[in-house]
Amino acid sequence: MLVGLRLRIWMPLAAVLIVLLSIALIFVYGVPVLGARLTDYAETQTFAQAAAAAEAVPGTTGAELGEQLDLYAQTTGGEILVVDTGERVVARAGSAPGFEASREMLQTAAAGKRMSKKLGRLNVAVAPVVGEGSLAGGVVFASDEPESTAYQLFLRSGLEAAGVASILGGGLMLLLGTLLSRRIERLALGARSIEGGDLSHRMEPGFGDELGDLAETFNTMAARLEDAFANLEGRVAERTAELESERARLEAVLQQMPSGVIIAEAPSGKLVLGNEQVERIWRHPFRPADSIEDYPRQYQIFHPDGRPYRLEERPLSRSIRAGEVVKAEEIDFVRGDGTRGTMRLSSTPIRDREGRIIAGVAIFDDVTEHKRADEELRASEERYRVFAETAQDAIVMIDEESRILFVNDAAEGIFGYTGAEMLGHQLTMLMPEHLRQAHLAAFERYLETGERKLDWRSVQLPGLRKSGEEFPLEVSFGEFVKDDKRFFTGFIRDITERKQAEEKIRRLNEELEQRVEERTSQLEQERATLNAILNNLAEGVLAADGRERVVFANPAARSMLALDGQGRLGELPDPWEDFDLAEAVARCAREEGGCIEARVQGRGGLLQVKLEHLPEFGENRGGALVVVQDLSESRRLEARQQRFLANAAHELKTPITTILGAADLLLTEEEDDPEVRRRFLNHIFAEARRMQRLSETLLRLARVGWDLREPDIGVVDLDATAREVLWRMAPLAESAGVELSSSGAGKRVRADGEWLEQALMVIVSNAVKYSGRGGRVVLRLQPGLVEVEDNGEGIAEADLPHVFDRFYQGEESSGGFGLGLPICKELVERMGGRISIESQRGTGTTVRIELPEVESG
Repeated sequence: MLVGLRLRIWMPLAAVLIVLLSIALIFVYGVPVLGARLTDYAETQTFAQAAAAAEAVPGTTGAELGEQLDLYAQTTGGEILVVDTGERVVARAGSAPGFEASREMLQTAAAGKRMSKKLGRLNVAVAPVVGEGSLAGGVVFASDEPESTAYQLFLRSGLEAAGVASILGGGLMLLLGTLLSRRIERLALGARSIEGGDLSHRMEPGFGDELGDLAETFNTMAARLEDAFANLEGRVAERTAELESERARLEAVLQQMPSGVIIAEAPSGKLVLGNEQVERIWRHPFRPADSIEDYPRQYQIFHPDGRPYRLEERPLSRSIRAGEVVKAEEIDFVRGDGTRGTMRLSSTPIRDREGRIIAGVAIFDDVTEHKRADEELRASEERYRVFAETAQDAIVMIDEESRILFVNDAAEGIFGYTGAEMLGHQLTMLMPEHLRQAHLAAFERYLETGERKLDWRSVQLPGLRKSGEEFPLEVSFGEFVKDDKRFFTGFIRDITERKQAEEKIRRLNEELEQRVEERTSQLEQERATLNAILNNLAEGVLAADGRERVVFANPAARSMLALDGQGRLGELPDPWEDFDLAEAVARCAREEGGCIEARVQGRGGLLQVKLEHLPEFGENRGGALVVVQDLSESRRLEARQQRFLANAAHELKTPITTILGAADLLLTEEEDDPEVRRRFLNHIFAEARRMQRLSETLLRLARVGWDLREPDIGVVDLDATAREVLWRMAPLAESAGVELSSSGAGKRVRADGEWLEQALMVIVSNAVKYSGRGGRVVLRLQPGLVEVEDNGEGIAEADLPHVFDRFYQGEESSGGFGLGLPICKELVERMGGRISIESQRGTGTTVRIELPEVESG
């Protein structure tokens, strides 16, 4: 702030000091010499003005001379006298107060001499006038301009004084310049950087004076300019993208147009754009032209009579230069390959908002083939007339109102009418009565919508002869347009004889088809029976040809021989190490005596393989039938029966164990407590009843494989069922030393109460069994969910996926037969629920049953 104050004070003071010093020098130096120089300058100036006036006098006379002298006197501010050689004043202009020319001045002027004289405050000068090389007198000029002259002289003296003062002032300003030069240089460099486009450059303000403010102003301006340029660049980029997009869309539209399009600038006619169709039509690449004058050289076009188009006749030229709109003008042209064609061309000018023509566009199509088609159509019409007159089929042509316009001679012979009787009448006269309204409705619908109900290529319809006889016809329809009117042609053939022959063939075909269907049905039935037998055989059946390719294999054979997929068959596999199946099939296919029977060890056990020769098989080259029987199946069946019986004993063991536990507690009870005795007797009675129901279920299972009755689904209180299960299993848990408890609330579910209780009894029994003494079993209840959780041994990870398989026993099974959990799964799922199990070895097992909840209300 202090520096800014000094600049504001000392810089004006220094300037004032320099001015005062300059004025003082002017007065000290300029006044003494002003007088002498004023006199010299006034004389010199006056004589120069007189000489200038003398030069203007020759060649002018009369009024023109007076006008020039008046003009000159006004310019110089003095009085002018023109004196001839006879000392006469011939012209006068201007006025100098107190001036009167003396005799001496007039004589000097007449003699053509020079003179300069001071008369008071007036300066007088005489200059000779010379015209055409001879003396013509003189000019006397008197001027009264001491103030102007003094001002000029004083100015010269002042300039000299100012020069001296500038030397002194420059020294003073040098000090200030030295102080400001560096900062100004920085400002200049920053300004040049900004001027050069580096708007990110910022200046150091330095001190807080005017230059510092200027630097801050430059920085602010640069920041705003930078933001403004960024916004402008963004807008320019957006607009550029929009223009590019619009141009791309325009070019895409032009390229997709089926017609050729050429765009030219105006007024030059320079061709700037042509689409791909230009190249297709002209058969050479688009040829830009710089002006209209280049058109004939690039594109040769002719009038239909063969005359070349003059430059001003070309449609695009007329549109660009005269603003003419040309529509569908036919033009002959020469293609790039030298062939000639005809195009139909339209052109129009393009104007700006002010209506000025800025461009022109020409759109054209190659109509060479169209014109050729028109010529061929005229020729074909003549051929059609000849054909129609000589055709054996009837030809009938109608208009949009179904009126007959033309019939040939064959139509007269088929329908029995003369041509005059049919022409002008409705086509319905040739139809039976019951078809006429349908024909008119269908014809009207087709004219409105183009919808066809019949196959126009060929359709069989009944016709009506003049005699009233109906007969079969085969009709083909055609349609054509002429002069914007639609016409329809029918080609009609009488197929009465063909229909009679077809009817005979149809009856024969029906008899033959019936026989074929009967035989096919018989074969299909036999084949279906054979397939059902083969597909359900426990034995594998396979047929192979002489080239050792499998032609047929039933599901059992595919499984035993590990064949690929259901539908793909290929070469014979080699499934057994101790038996070469391919070699045995090849030997059996060649001769009947080469077929053998053997026993092999397969993946599932012992197999018996038997081969039979097939003489008429595989392109009459013979084949072999292979029958594979699994001898281990009977053994597995026997083992299953044994497991089933053992499982029945296992299922009976649970209630028996409960009964024995209760009886044992009764026998060991030292005090005769009626309440305890009653509770244990109730357990014994309940478990005996349960054992009775279980034995009945096992009997049904032995007969049919499972309890097939439908579940009695109803609303079941899950909490009450859980309490009942805990009450029944309490003796077993006490006997095993296992803590049995429940938690949570399950509310009501939809289930079979008996089946749900049976499933929970099996799960809780397993949990108690595998928990061991001191273990804990908890029934956790939630809405629609019950979990039985124990902290027993757990189930091995390898056994976990198979716990719901019937008769499955893990490697570490403790004597069960794998029926309890499968029964539970079947019961739960048939009630519409879901059962799952989670277990970890050494941690315990959780079995979860989910059932549909009963909605409240």
